Amino acid sequence: KERTNSLTFAIGDYAFANCPNLANITLPTKTYMASSSIGEYAFANCESLATVTIPNRFKYLGEKAFANCINLKSVTITDGVTKIPSYFLYGCESLANINIPASVNYVGSNAFNGCKALTNVTFPDSVTYIGTEALANCISLQSVKVPFIGTSYELSGATAFADLFATSSSAIDSINPETEQPYLYSTRTMGGQRFVPYSLKSVEVTNASDIPSYAFMGLDSLTSLKIKYTTATRLRVYGAGSSYTNYDIPEIKTIGSYAFAGIKGISMFDVPSSVTHIGAYAFASSGLDNDGLIAHLNGINYIDNYAFSNLDSVTTVSIPQDVVYVSNGAFANSKNLMSFTVNNSNTALSSGIVSGCRRLGTVNINYIGTATLFAGENDSIYASTNNDPFALIFSRAIPSDMYDESDSYHNAPYYYSANGYYLPRTLDT
Repeated sequence: KERTNSLTFAIGDYAFANCPNLANITLPTKTYMASSSIGEYAFANCESLATVTIPNRFKYLGEKAFANCINLKSVTITDGVTKIPSYFLYGCESLANINIPASVNYVGSNAFNGCKALTNVTFPDSVTYIGTEALANCISLQSVKVPFIGTSYELSGATAFADLFATSSSAIDSINPETEQPYLYSTRTMGGQRFVPYSLKSVEVTNASDIPSYAFMGLDSLTSLKIKYTTATRLRVYGAGSSYTNYDIPEIKTIGSYAFAGIKGISMFDVPSSVTHIGAYAFASSGLDNDGLIAHLNGINYIDNYAFSNLDSVTTVSIPQDVVYVSNGAFANSKNLMSFTVNNSNTALSSGIVSGCRRLGTVNINYIGTATLFAGENDSIYASTNNDPFALIFSRAIPSDMYDESDSYHNAPYYYSANGYYLPRTLDT
């Protein structure tokens, strides 16, 4: 046996493909060559295969090597394997457990696509690239742990967490009989529409290097989102082959547009203290509450368009001294907001910042209307008023919630019109 094993060095393409009765395989732990390979489609469509252990000698794994092994329940990849190729376990719908060792630095696209029984996945910090749709159609997935946000450190800003899921899906219309709702729901990234499982409740990021636009946008199923940020200044990022690039990590200064938008199940998010700029719609329609808002305004200089709009759990806004610019609609449509205060006379306010805030009772600002930000001497900045009416911080457009939902005759509007602007009837101070 030892001698036979010592001469085994590779399993060729399609070697055991389409063997429906093949129930067990034992891959050799000692081989003639220092590293061996499993070819493309080597065990594809082996419908009776139940468990697989891949020894560390097999450092080269072929695409779709175990694709459509529909009764494969467990795969153990031994420490030493560095690459998991594209479509490696595609369509393994019974797979409930996958072990990814700390030696793996690359996971290809669609690697686990269609693993319908998979509930938990952990990508170790050694992984520097995860291909698009790696977790597509994993309809039972409950928790995911990843080192970074998106598909790669090097692609920061261009990809988001949801890019690991399906770009299209036949399962979107399939109904889960236990929940009586579809298995998947739709969200968006910069790359377009993505389909994420309703079962996904927990995401943990262990070594994030940025907060890109659309980072976690629309992941309304989440009840837990934990993010730890890297302390490294340079990382080695691997590709599909043996090559790598050294990626210099910049300090995180900005939360990207739509980064946490639409996550209603979370009231406070993990954000590094280095952040000074909140991108457009970054926290819009999220579960952010008063305490979360206070935490996320601390140290901020710039607040972009609608960054904190549609926050149903926020009742009080107090803009800190450090904030120098608040853009259009920054706190708009927060229906339970009752008090709005700006603490610095040099904070430039744009139009419509509290438009559609139908319960607003108190506004405390340092000048009338809006202001423009200017640079002064010695790197100073100051706000110069635009001689606008006070009402400009509200809306010219008729609010979508003009009337009380229970007022079918429209006798009790939430707003009144003043010189073409719509102000809440609750405003008294």
